Amino acid sequence: MKKLFYLTYQTFPANTANTIQTIANIKYFVRNSLEVKLFFPIRSNESSSEIKNLKKFYDFNEEFEVYGLDHPLPFGKNSRKDPNFTLSKYNKLLFLYSHMIWSLKAVNYVLKNFDKPDIFFTRSDWVLFFLSLKKQNVIFECHQYSKIRNILIKLSLRSDNTKIIFVNNQLPNTFKINKKNNDKLIVLHNGFEEDLFEKNVKKIKNQIVFSGNISRFSKDRGVNLIINSFQKNNLYINYNLKIIGGEKKDVEKLDKLIKKLSMEKSIETFGNLRRKETIRHIQESDIGLLINSSDSDSSIHTSPLKYFEYLKSGLKIIAVDLPAHRALPLSENIIFYKENNIDSFISAIVKLEDQKKDRDIADINKYSVNTRVKRIIEFGL
Repeated sequence: MKKLFYLTYQTFPANTANTIQTIANIKYFVRNSLEVKLFFPIRSNESSSEIKNLKKFYDFNEEFEVYGLDHPLPFGKNSRKDPNFTLSKYNKLLFLYSHMIWSLKAVNYVLKNFDKPDIFFTRSDWVLFFLSLKKQNVIFECHQYSKIRNILIKLSLRSDNTKIIFVNNQLPNTFKINKKNNDKLIVLHNGFEEDLFEKNVKKIKNQIVFSGNISRFSKDRGVNLIINSFQKNNLYINYNLKIIGGEKKDVEKLDKLIKKLSMEKSIETFGNLRRKETIRHIQESDIGLLINSSDSDSSIHTSPLKYFEYLKSGLKIIAVDLPAHRALPLSENIIFYKENNIDSFISAIVKLEDQKKDRDIADINKYSVNTRVKRIIEFGL
């Protein structure tokens, strides 16, 4: 059995799309007969290396080894619990320093104390860099662009043992990587976990669902506009909205706004739910909503998990008009609206009423995590 070490600067458990995506990948690595060890920093009071806690939080049964490594460094996730937290230059420097030092120590610790795996897998550019310096077989999954990441990737690609996965078609062009490295690169969007979906779930006509974080660094990502839209043109009469996800304080703010607008009968918030509960709400909905803000890097480079969950559930999809959403597979079927424009959003809703075609996709499983993982194994092993 081949061995894969997933060494990452993420911390677990956490209600973030990136940790959900990591656990989903690991789950299917195990199902595809890889022996997996997960290494990550204990940089939050909520962090846990007990696999039973991860199983409960992320709803999985697969077995793999989990190692939580010490993180005695200044940047911790708890700092983000400050309601006034922003990713200032000071916090960025703290993150950069902590990430770099932890990655160096973690790479050295793992190489010293464990037999070398067939492949390392990481979402950390610093882990990638230090493993590449030591000529280890490593796959880096790249989700965003940064100047430092650009340098580290290009340095790491000097090693014949380094390979890169980009989750968006635009990312390889953004990094402007030398064409001689093309055989070390692949683009793989995110995907859905097929075992979370039920069969024959009854649809609720005109039910809109949004699943994801409500804010980013204490800034609204566009949910408030959607709520305010419900008062205009009497959307609340014919449509209802479910908002799934978000920290408690963010959900409480939304609830106050909903109450102020007297929209309680049409708009419902749920906060963070277990994965299967979230998927159930998505499956029974009619319309899926993708939001983001143009001042975020993810507006260019994201490949949102929820999009593929919406596709699997046969939803009609409305999205704020951003480059990353335009670059998604089957984006020709998305109805786009202008950011921060209520009239444009309402117009998109009206256009959906004319979208009569069958939303079933014959080859939908090509967008599953299982298919994605099989391609990763072919690419890296």
